[in-house]
Amino acid sequence: MAAEFAPDVAFLDLGLPGMDGYELGAHLRELPGLAGVRLIAVTGYGQESDRRRTRDAGFHGHIVKPVDLEAIDAVLRPWSRDAILRPEPVEGPRPEPVEGRKAKSA
Repeated sequence: MAAEFAPDVAFLDLGLPGMDGYELGAHLRELPGLAGVRLIAVTGYGQESDRRRTRDAGFHGHIVKPVDLEAIDAVLRPWSRDAILRPEPVEGPRPEPVEGRKAKSA
């Protein structure tokens, strides 16, 4: 299923029964087209040693449960289109919408 979907990012619970998130991450990276998938660890453990272990295992991010939207935003922001095109924060007026995008009406 993952190979057919080919996700850019996968959030993996490290405490899964049977095959933990570390094993699943390694397995995903062996699938055709998924070698570069960005892996985000989701776990109840948040000590520096836990974060180091996920980094050493090749995870790109580490989120501690309970997960909130701010944590998801923080871990995904480095790969967002806006962050890639404009990595530095910009102050001042907001730019005009990019062609193809429609601004929401109030």
